[in-house]
Amino acid sequence: MPTGGAEIETTVIFADVRGSTAIAEKIGPAAFASLLNRFYDVAMSTLIPKRAVIDKMIGDEVMAFFVPA
Repeated sequence: MPTGGAEIETTVIFADVRGSTAIAEKIGPAAFASLLNRFYDVAMSTLIPKRAVIDKMIGDEVMAFFVPA
Protein backbone atom coordinates (compact mmCIF):
# COMPACT_ATOMS: atom_id res chain seq x y z
CA MET A 1 0.00 0.00 0.00
CA PRO A 2 1.26 3.50 -0.72
CA THR A 3 2.07 5.66 2.26
CA GLY A 4 -0.09 8.63 3.21
CA GLY A 5 -3.81 9.01 3.41
CA ALA A 6 -5.96 9.65 6.42
CA GLU A 7 -7.95 7.70 8.93
CA ILE A 8 -11.53 8.90 9.27
CA GLU A 9 -14.56 7.53 11.03
CA THR A 10 -17.43 6.52 8.80
CA THR A 11 -20.87 5.09 9.35
CA VAL A 12 -22.16 2.36 7.07
CA ILE A 13 -25.82 1.44 6.71
CA PHE A 14 -27.26 -1.70 5.19
CA ALA A 15 -31.01 -1.81 4.58
CA ASP A 16 -33.04 -4.55 2.98
CA VAL A 17 -36.60 -5.74 2.59
CA ARG A 18 -37.32 -8.25 5.33
CA GLY A 19 -38.77 -11.49 3.97
CA SER A 20 -38.27 -10.42 0.37
CA THR A 21 -38.11 -13.94 -1.06
CA ALA A 22 -41.44 -14.92 0.47
CA ILE A 23 -42.96 -11.61 -0.63
CA ALA A 24 -41.71 -12.06 -4.20
CA GLU A 25 -43.13 -15.57 -4.36
CA LYS A 26 -46.50 -14.33 -3.08
CA ILE A 27 -46.99 -11.18 -5.18
CA GLY A 28 -45.20 -12.08 -8.43
CA PRO A 29 -42.39 -10.43 -10.40
CA ALA A 30 -44.11 -7.25 -11.63
CA ALA A 31 -45.52 -6.31 -8.22
CA PHE A 32 -42.21 -7.18 -6.56
CA ALA A 33 -40.29 -4.97 -9.00
CA SER A 34 -42.69 -2.15 -8.13
CA LEU A 35 -42.12 -2.78 -4.41
CA LEU A 36 -38.34 -2.68 -4.87
CA ASN A 37 -38.56 0.56 -6.86
CA ARG A 38 -40.59 2.09 -4.03
CA PHE A 39 -38.01 0.83 -1.50
CA TYR A 40 -35.17 2.36 -3.54
CA ASP A 41 -37.05 5.67 -3.87
CA VAL A 42 -37.62 5.88 -0.11
CA ALA A 43 -34.01 4.94 0.63
CA MET A 44 -32.64 7.53 -1.79
CA SER A 45 -34.97 10.31 -0.66
CA THR A 46 -34.01 9.59 2.95
CA LEU A 47 -30.27 9.08 2.60
CA ILE A 48 -29.21 11.63 -0.02
CA PRO A 49 -30.46 14.72 1.89
CA LYS A 50 -28.42 13.45 4.85
CA ARG A 51 -25.32 13.48 2.58
CA ALA A 52 -25.00 9.72 2.42
CA VAL A 53 -22.96 8.16 -0.35
CA ILE A 54 -24.99 5.36 -1.94
CA ASP A 55 -22.49 2.56 -2.48
CA LYS A 56 -24.74 -0.06 -4.02
CA MET A 57 -28.27 -1.17 -4.63
CA ILE A 58 -28.37 -4.92 -5.14
CA GLY A 59 -31.53 -6.99 -5.14
CA ASP A 60 -33.46 -5.95 -2.05
CA GLU A 61 -30.48 -4.19 -0.41
CA VAL A 62 -29.21 -0.64 -0.24
CA MET A 63 -25.74 0.06 1.17
CA ALA A 64 -24.65 3.61 1.95
CA PHE A 65 -22.00 5.32 4.01
CA PHE A 66 -21.54 8.67 5.65
CA VAL A 67 -18.25 10.55 5.66
CA PRO A 68 -17.83 13.49 8.03
CA ALA A 69 -17.74 16.87 6.34
